[in-house]
Amino acid sequence: DGNNQIIISTVSNYKNNFVSQTKKVDNYGTFEIKVYSKTNFESINLVIFNTILIMIITLIFTGSAAMIVRYKNNGKRFELLSYMDKLTGISNRRAFEKKLRDLDKANVNYTVIYLDINNFKNVNDSYGHDTGDVLLQQVAHILNNSLESDIESVSRLGGDEFAFVIPNLVETKEVEARIFRLKTLLNKDYDLGIVELYSTTAIGYAINPIDANYNEKIVKIADDRMYQDKQNYKD
Repeated sequence: DGNNQIIISTVSNYKNNFVSQTKKVDNYGTFEIKVYSKTNFESINLVIFNTILIMIITLIFTGSAAMIVRYKNNGKRFELLSYMDKLTGISNRRAFEKKLRDLDKANVNYTVIYLDINNFKNVNDSYGHDTGDVLLQQVAHILNNSLESDIESVSRLGGDEFAFVIPNLVETKEVEARIFRLKTLLNKDYDLGIVELYSTTAIGYAINPIDANYNEKIVKIADDRMYQDKQNYKD
């Protein structure tokens, strides 16, 4: 009709066009400009404007996507850290309790082994908390290296208390043999820097479903047996 017509539209897919400048921004749509112009000057101006517009939109979308990726990665990192004991680098109580809930929900049998370091308070009182922390780190290292399969886990519950969760281990003789191996590894001399001392460990256990069939009761039985074992070192 002799008039310049500028049509700017956002479409989901590429379409055949005449004079156009297109740019696809992921799955958010393609920005398409159709140009009918009498002069090249008007077309050039429009294309330049369109290119700048698309660059801005691209930066906005790609920048937002990058921020979302960073947010998700940081979220995963924070979640992992929330299940880790800062001092020893192994799992913490939160991870331990989640493991038990997951196993109970899946109806998987398991054994819990509780342990703590005998006379640990004396180490802190006599040589300081920094030395006590070194002992905790060395014990945690031994425990972590003693894991016998990928489905097992060991956690520091707090203070000098640790716990194993061992899925599918339900035979008492096998549990007792495992405890014997642990004591062989743990009851020894430790070089703590300023002092070398002999340390022993008290250990108790409970088996689901032999001793109980829910995690709160299992934990209590394992804890009670651990303290019974501790009395053997005091007698």
